[in-house]
Amino acid sequence: MSTCMIPIHKKELEITDSDIMMRTLKERLKANAEGSIPLHETENKVYSGILKIGQTLLQEYIDELDNSKISEPVTNSQGEEVPYKRTAEREYLSIFGPVKIRRAYHWKEGCLSGCCPLDQQLNLPDGKFSYALQEMALSLLVSSSYNEALEIVEKMFKIRLWPEAVQTMLSRASAYVDRFYKEEKKYEEEEGAVIAVAMDCKGVPMVPSERAEGKEKRNTKVRRGKGDKRKNLRRDAVVTTHFTFNPTARTPEEMLKILMKEHTELEKLKQKDQKKERKLKGELPPRKPINKHVHAAMDGKVNAFKRLADQVARRNPRLDKKIIVLIDGASSLENRFKEEMQERKWSKRVDAYILDIFHATEYLWDASTSLYGENSSERIVWVREKLLAILQGKVGRVTGGLKQILKKD
Repeated sequence: MSTCMIPIHKKELEITDSDIMMRTLKERLKANAEGSIPLHETENKVYSGILKIGQTLLQEYIDELDNSKISEPVTNSQGEEVPYKRTAEREYLSIFGPVKIRRAYHWKEGCLSGCCPLDQQLNLPDGKFSYALQEMALSLLVSSSYNEALEIVEKMFKIRLWPEAVQTMLSRASAYVDRFYKEEKKYEEEEGAVIAVAMDCKGVPMVPSERAEGKEKRNTKVRRGKGDKRKNLRRDAVVTTHFTFNPTARTPEEMLKILMKEHTELEKLKQKDQKKERKLKGELPPRKPINKHVHAAMDGKVNAFKRLADQVARRNPRLDKKIIVLIDGASSLENRFKEEMQERKWSKRVDAYILDIFHATEYLWDASTSLYGENSSERIVWVREKLLAILQGKVGRVTGGLKQILKKD
């Protein structure tokens, strides 16, 4: 058997660029050309044809593999030598559709397990779902619900998956999460001069099986009353982020223009030209995150920040880079992170704790609406004045002024 085989999930992706597929499609289109057919219908037919041709080509590729009996002994996962027993068939669900894989199965009486050498050489998954299909489905689940992800997969690949299938994919993929984050990352030499870390908490609704008994009584009302909202128990997922960047200064006035969207059309065009020039020179935009990593877990703040600090240490083994901490105002997160810095004796490395200015700006807009109403032009002037003061470091003056307004009322 050949020892230089391409993993099957890579082969199925290569097939999408096949010259044979394009020639076949062109011939079919010429033979069935009907000018009265709406273009989008022709488009759908072409796409369906691509999937069908891909499925056929993948099956042909599998059928052409040298899958003859192996004369030399084959060793199974327990280290036992096993002879050829029979030809076994398995289903493989690719992004083009299902295909059949017939391969030599080796086994002998008394062995705990047999083996199929072709499975290892093609890097076949444990289940029937191809790695290419799993990658597509799991990528969609990052930003979609199960049902939405399954609908998109069905529309894209004409493959109908059940929620249980996606749950199986997730369960198998989750076994590699801890191993992935514990691996030593080789960060590029062009890492930034400063490390930035950020943390946030996101409420994740609990499924019934995870809810503790007695914490939520079953709602026996036929209909909820006005203001009687449905209560979902949630658990906090701590989201941590770390990256490096090269700092460049911006004045309070420059930041104010960005936050208040005051750039003129001429200034916007100038910024676009500068962006194009940097791209041509291969330069990164100012303050652009470099090698950004995001991690979310539900095992508490203590574990989350220990993990974050470990990752920071791996990306800067010399421990000589300054750390900037981006926070959203949650004191519990800030205090726990400070404890972690103290335990590692890194407190002096933290150059600044920076509050998310967008959070602060929203509070200013809320206050201005209470003072002047939502449609008043004075509201914008007031927010601009207070925001500039905050950017200039005059936070105490702004909060003091708001307290004085409350006393007058």
